[in-house]
Amino acid sequence: MALKTAAGDTSALVSLELAGALTPSFSIVSWKIARAVVDELKELAGFDDRVGQAAKKILALIKSGKMDAAPVRVLPSVTGLVDVGEASAFTLCIREKIPLLVCDDVEAGYRLDGLAQAEGIRIVISAAVIVELVKQGTWSKNQGNDAILRMIDSRGWQDGVLEYLCRKHLKDE
Repeated sequence: MALKTAAGDTSALVSLELAGALTPSFSIVSWKIARAVVDELKELAGFDDRVGQAAKKILALIKSGKMDAAPVRVLPSVTGLVDVGEASAFTLCIREKIPLLVCDDVEAGYRLDGLAQAEGIRIVISAAVIVELVKQGTWSKNQGNDAILRMIDSRGWQDGVLEYLCRKHLKDE
């Protein structure tokens, strides 16, 4: 299978790392990361908690060349719609013709939806990457379910919209 190229926002990358799915995703995704997302990860890495530890691991993957980081100047049409990380990741998709944005900020996804459709960019949450790992045979269904449940728990998504969306992905798989 050919690798899909995707850009990720900070939250989605952290979610995938906390679920133990980021490194396995390299078998199906070629990641492009906006420099602003790297900056946000550096900020998070300063905290001594699970998210900080995950950010440090992601930064190490970027430094080792497993993920490609690129500077990008945010397009005026995106400025003000979402925060700088999502805006940079979305702009990177437009500039480099990346068809997939993995973004765990549901509100940002809604705000960017019209522009995304116009540019041919699909916006998905991180759980979709885990579902794809299962579909491609990289992980068993049980491994995928366990990873999504770890993601929900580690991110504190219980009883929220992201838990609902993650569980929907589990059912749809």
